[in-house]
Amino acid sequence: MKTIFRTFILIFLFFNQIGFSQENKKWIKATIFTKTDTIQGFVKTNSISFDSVKFKKNLDEPTEHLTPELIEGYQTTDYLYQKKFIKKIGSFGYYKFGKLIDKGKFNLYETTEQYSSSQNSILILEFNNQIITFKFYTFQKLKNKKKIAKELDGYHLLQNIVLKRKFDYNSFIEEIKKLNSK
Repeated sequence: MKTIFRTFILIFLFFNQIGFSQENKKWIKATIFTKTDTIQGFVKTNSISFDSVKFKKNLDEPTEHLTPELIEGYQTTDYLYQKKFIKKIGSFGYYKFGKLIDKGKFNLYETTEQYSSSQNSILILEFNNQIITFKFYTFQKLKNKKKIAKELDGYHLLQNIVLKRKFDYNSFIEEIKKLNSK
C-alpha cells in the first residue's frame, strides 16, 4: 500500500513539474514601465501585441491585461515596447505599443493599425523633436511620399528610399541604423 501511495505521489509531483515548466515556456521575464514605477514580472509570449499584453508579477499570481492606457511600455529580453500615439484626423488618435527597432539620433518604432479588414504596418520615426508616421496603406500615394520626404530634409539617402516607387522597408531600416552608428 505504501508503495502505491509513494508511486502516486511521485507521479503527481512529476506531472506538476511538467505543467509548471510548460507554463514557464509561455511566460518570459519582463519589466513594466508605468508613469511612476518600474515593475518586474512576466509577460505571456503569445499575448505580446501592439494593443496589449498579459502580465503576472509572479507566475502563481492572477493575470493582468495591460494596455497603453494603463502603462507606458514594457521590455522583454528581446525588445522594448513603448506607448506611441497614432494620429488620426486633427489631434485625435489613439495609443498603441511600438516595438523599438533602433535607437539613437533616430528612434524607429514598428507597430500596426487595423484598416478595413486587415492589419497594416506602421513605422514611427522620431528625430529632432519631430515624429514622422509611415502608414503603409496610405504610403503608396505620391503626395504622401513627397510630404514625408520634405520632413526628412537634409537626409538625402532616406529621402530617396522614401520616394522610390516601391518602398524598401529593409533599406530604410538599414539606413537608420547607419545614421545612428555615426
